[in-house]
Amino acid sequence: MRQRFDYHLLDPEQPSEIDDGNEPHLFKHLPVHGADFVRVGPEDLYDLYVTDAPVFFPARPDGPADWLIVGQVPAL
Repeated sequence: MRQRFDYHLLDPEQPSEIDDGNEPHLFKHLPVHGADFVRVGPEDLYDLYVTDAPVFFPARPDGPADWLIVGQVPAL
């Protein structure tokens, strides 16, 4: 049985790190503002984590991720 990490234990000052292999996933579902896609980077994820109380959904059991983080990126 899969053991997912406890996201409640994330450090509020440095909740995660994003390596080169994971960064392309940030651009998988870009938000749209008007007719243009809005770039989302690691700094936006940090802002989301500390200001918006994101919702964590379990990722697919057979996939590489434990959780999917959903929330509104501030200022978008």
